[in-house]
Amino acid sequence: YRNYLPIFFKNKIILVLSIASTITAFVQTLGNSYYGIFIFNNFGNIGFGGFMNVAMIFIIALLTSIIAQLLTRKNAIEYGKFPMLVFGTLLMAIMPLSYYYKPNLISISMGTILGVIGGAITGVAQGLLTLDLINDFERKIYFESMSLFVTIPLLITVPIGSYIAHAIGLET
Repeated sequence: YRNYLPIFFKNKIILVLSIASTITAFVQTLGNSYYGIFIFNNFGNIGFGGFMNVAMIFIIALLTSIIAQLLTRKNAIEYGKFPMLVFGTLLMAIMPLSYYYKPNLISISMGTILGVIGGAITGVAQGLLTLDLINDFERKIYFESMSLFVTIPLLITVPIGSYIAHAIGLET
């Protein structure tokens, strides 16, 4: 991986895609963890109860994200890859808004499902942009190194974000 560092820092496209992937992974990991706990704590006596509410919401979100990946590839051809990236990011932003404005089980379920679908759309759009913007050699290095370069910042930022969410909450 030592030989890959100069390529990551010289190519601005690879650097921006890496930062975007890291931020997306951070938001998805911390957000989904926090929201799962929120659903369990606030809606444990409603619907299926306890962790079954969390499981059902995320299972539905997972299944719909599979369909979202297929639709993203088709829509990217017609509408473009950048608009799909923006659309996925906006869908991810709906998730926290649903918790803030109307925290009931239905709105939170729909917000979570839309957030997971948005994450899937964003991931596919980033992959498609990588195919268009980076040559074959750099793309190979990017995909081989991505897990390492995303994991290291996540090992630092997720515990810090978790502590902040625990200490002051995310209501504000």
